[in-house]
Amino acid sequence: RKRERERERGRAAASCERQREREREQRIMMQVGVGGWRKGCVLALGRRTYVASHSLPGHMHFSVNLNVHWGQQDAFQHVNNVEYFRFFEYARIAFLSQVQQRCRDDNLQRDFCTVKGVGPILARTNCTYVVPLYYPDVVRIHAGVCNLQSDRFDMDYMVFSQSQNRIAAKGSSTIVTYDFDKQEKVPVPQALVDAFIELEEELRSSPSS
Repeated sequence: RKRERERERGRAAASCERQREREREQRIMMQVGVGGWRKGCVLALGRRTYVASHSLPGHMHFSVNLNVHWGQQDAFQHVNNVEYFRFFEYARIAFLSQVQQRCRDDNLQRDFCTVKGVGPILARTNCTYVVPLYYPDVVRIHAGVCNLQSDRFDMDYMVFSQSQNRIAAKGSSTIVTYDFDKQEKVPVPQALVDAFIELEEELRSSPSS
């Protein structure tokens, strides 16, 4: 019983620390203006319109943590610029995998992140470098959908350095919905839009977001 109480206290302390860390990140984001980045983002398709929230920052409630590895550094002894696009890719695939799980369409739920049926294909991506990253470090990559059109959607990314306690990079990308069987671009399925909204609402209501 004593051990159980100690474990409970440990879990509560860890939860409080995670919340403090998120709040610290949010304050930093607001100080540098990231909270207003792409402000007024709207997801709209067919009869449904959904305005993304703007608390962490805006539409980027989803995040993943990654360790910075020594081998990611280049001759200038900081993380090479190409690695940031890999950070974005990792967060994008993790985000879309969560969306895929929430799709009410059986085909999308089974095939969306594969090369069968309808899936995502990267059309454009960019990165704005804010500060260099160094080993050792842990980065948190935030990601979220900021704009949705008939046959594509845009995502924003933010890389936060835990050792430097500041934003290291920002980026965005355009993803087209593509039918790999027919080899042609297709409209964004409504089931995918619904899954975007469901995930965003879950993340917004989560105490850790």
